[in-house]
Amino acid sequence: MILEPVTIQCPHCGLISRHYQVMSGTIFDSETFTDGKTDVISGAYGKDPFLIRCRRCQGFYFFGDHINEQKEDFDDLPGLDYEEHYLEKEDYHEALQQINQLSPEREKWLRTLLWWAINDLIRNNAGWGKRRSKILEFVNFILKPLQKVKWLHYSYPEYRKWLSAKNDNMRRLLQLLDPVNDINDACLSVEIHRELAAFSLARQQLKMISPKNCHAFYRTQKRLLRHRDRFVRKINYSPVHNTQQEVVLVTGE
Repeated sequence: MILEPVTIQCPHCGLISRHYQVMSGTIFDSETFTDGKTDVISGAYGKDPFLIRCRRCQGFYFFGDHINEQKEDFDDLPGLDYEEHYLEKEDYHEALQQINQLSPEREKWLRTLLWWAINDLIRNNAGWGKRRSKILEFVNFILKPLQKVKWLHYSYPEYRKWLSAKNDNMRRLLQLLDPVNDINDACLSVEIHRELAAFSLARQQLKMISPKNCHAFYRTQKRLLRHRDRFVRKINYSPVHNTQQEVVLVTGE
């Protein structure tokens, strides 16, 4: 992985921080989910921040707008904190309310990040963590196979708390997509309709996608729609399928 030293300055309070911008990297193993998020399992890989929340003034700003050349005192500057650019769902939700005059592309990416962050509660099996209810503990004890039943995550208070915000965010995100002219948007449109339980619309959108372009995604969505599943799932690739030909569902700026 090749890194380039840069400095960034908060436009709100003027705080200057140092950071190493990612120029290239290698992914050896990863897993992709139906909402377009890819988690890197192994590899020399990193990605530049998209949105930053200043540790001093708590203001939001976009990394790409405030990169400066490396200064002579680079090593003496404080580094960008992890919490400043690895944001949580609460941060993305607040940023969408605070930032004015977002371009359609930036709003689309910001809403996608919020969507992923809420889905992480399901993606990371948070519903079966330490805070699960006594009822779920009893069910888990009696019928262990039910650990994989995704609808039980509705009993998880944190996910239920964010469900309304998630649905509102997805509906707005749909308005920013162009499924007719962009296959990435077409794939996201299928997933959003499915997660909103609009299964008929999801099937209609899926028919617009050629299985040759994204075979694994197409096959996974057909199975999920058949079971009327409305949760994010991992895309299962066939061992003999060439994943190099799959489309990348979502990219950043």
